[in-house]
Amino acid sequence: MIYPEVHGFLFSVCACPEVIPADEWLPLIFNNEAANFADDAESEAMTAALMALHGEISAQIAADELALPSWCAVLEPPLENFGDEAPLAYWARGFLDGHEWLSEIWEACVSDAADDELGPALLVLFFFADRELADTLCREAGLEEVTVGRMAEMAADNIPTAMSSYARIGRAISEGMKA
Repeated sequence: MIYPEVHGFLFSVCACPEVIPADEWLPLIFNNEAANFADDAESEAMTAALMALHGEISAQIAADELALPSWCAVLEPPLENFGDEAPLAYWARGFLDGHEWLSEIWEACVSDAADDELGPALLVLFFFADRELADTLCREAGLEEVTVGRMAEMAADNIPTAMSSYARIGRAISEGMKA
C-alpha cells in the first residue's frame, strides 16, 4: 500500500467495533509479503511510524475530530478524484480494503438501526475507490437518476460526516460490547 491507502486502511481498522492487534493488520499493509527493509533499524522505524499513525487516527476518532488529511484534499471537479493521480482514490481504496477485511465483525455487530446509518456512510467512503464501483453503488442505491458527477459532488461534500458516522457506529458497538 502507498501512504494514502495506508491512511484509509488504518481509519477502517481504528474505527472497527473490535480492537484489531497490530500483528494482524501490519502484514496486510505489505500485502502479506516481506517488506524488504534495508535493515532492522529501517523496519523498526517504519513500524513505529505506522503505530504512530494508528495512534493519531485513533485519537481523532476518540475526539470525533474526523476529516481527510490536508494532503488528501478533494480535487475539483469531484470526478477528478477517480484514478491514479488522486490521493482520495487511494485513501478510499485503502478504506475499502480495510472494511472488507473487517466486514464479518461489522456484520455480526451492526443492528438494523445502525445499518441504516452505516450504509450511506459506506457509500460515501467507498465512492472514489473506483469509477466502476461508483456506478454500481449508484445503481444499487437506486440513484440511477442522479449522475455519477452529481453523486461525486455529494459524496465529496459528505466525507467528514460519513467518517464521523462510521467511527461513531464502531465506537457505540464497542462500548456496548464492554457493558
